[in-house]
Amino acid sequence: MMTDPSFIAGELGRLYPDARCTLDFADSFQCLVAVSLSAQTTDKKVNAVTPALFKAYPDPVSLSKAKVEEVGEHIRCLGLWRGKAENLVALGEALVNRFSGKVPMTIGELTSLPGVGIKTASVVVAECFNIPAFPVDTHVSRVAKRLNLAFENDDPGKVMEKLKRKFPRDSWIGLHHRFIAFGRGICHAQNPECGRCPFTSICRLFAKNAR
Repeated sequence: MMTDPSFIAGELGRLYPDARCTLDFADSFQCLVAVSLSAQTTDKKVNAVTPALFKAYPDPVSLSKAKVEEVGEHIRCLGLWRGKAENLVALGEALVNRFSGKVPMTIGELTSLPGVGIKTASVVVAECFNIPAFPVDTHVSRVAKRLNLAFENDDPGKVMEKLKRKFPRDSWIGLHHRFIAFGRGICHAQNPECGRCPFTSICRLFAKNAR
C-alpha cells in the first residue's frame, strides 16, 4: 500500500477545515495545566473541572502555595487525579522558582517541568506560541499507524518524528488537530466508521479486515 501524505493532508483538510484544540484555556499557564490534566481522560472532563481550578489558582504563584489535597478536590473526577494534583503543585513551584512565574517557550524547558512530557510541551508551544509542533496523542498515533505513516510498534516519539518528516513544517499544527478530529469522528479505536472514511485504500486495518 502506497501512502501519499499530500492526499491525506488534503482529505483531512476537506473533512475538518476548522479543527482546533478542544481544551478551554485563556493563557499559556492555563493551557499547560489543562493539557497536563488531559492524560488518560477526555477534554470534556478536563473542561468541566478547570473553571473552578483556574479560579482557585489563577497563576503559578497561587498554585505553588496550594496543598495537594486541595488541588485534588478540584480534579478528583479525573483519572490519576492524585498524581496529577502532586504534579500541578510541583509545576507551580518550578515555574515560580526557575522561570519567574512564566511558562517557557521551548520543548526542552517545558519537558523539564514536573509531569510535562513531549506531547504536553508540543501542544503548549503550538497553541500558545505558534511554534510548529506535531503532538502525538492516542488518536494521532492510531490514525498514523492505520494509514501506514508509522509502524505498529512505534512509540509516540517515533510516530511524531515520522509525521514531521512526511508533512511540511507549516502544516504540523493544523494537521495535528485534524488527525485528532478524524480519530474521534471516524477512525475510532473500536468500530471505526470505514464507510465514511476516504482512506480505505491505504488503511492497514481495513486491508487486514478485508482478508
